[in-house]
Amino acid sequence: MLAVALLVLLCASASANSIQSRTSSYSGEYGGKGGKRFSHSGNQLDGPITAFRIRVNRYYIVGLQVRYGTVWSDYVGGTQGDLEEIFLHPGESVIQVSGKYKSY
Repeated sequence: MLAVALLVLLCASASANSIQSRTSSYSGEYGGKGGKRFSHSGNQLDGPITAFRIRVNRYYIVGLQVRYGTVWSDYVGGTQGDLEEIFLHPGESVIQVSGKYKSY
């Protein structure tokens, strides 16, 4: 009986350790007061994320476009700022994206 109790305790402990807490970005799911919600749900059917186009200015990210497989998503955001492109190497994948700059 003691062996069964220890086994149950070990399984519960292992299960609790495998649960990861989920945290959102510093200002919610999408930017500050000027941000607008968007979704790329469905784009994953075109393949895994292979690249990003990010428009930035001096203080924050202005816009975003994501490439799924070989297909670019719709561009979301403003037109001001510099456009940067980031391409993933074969075998790389995106696990999580988060960030903060000053009060943004």
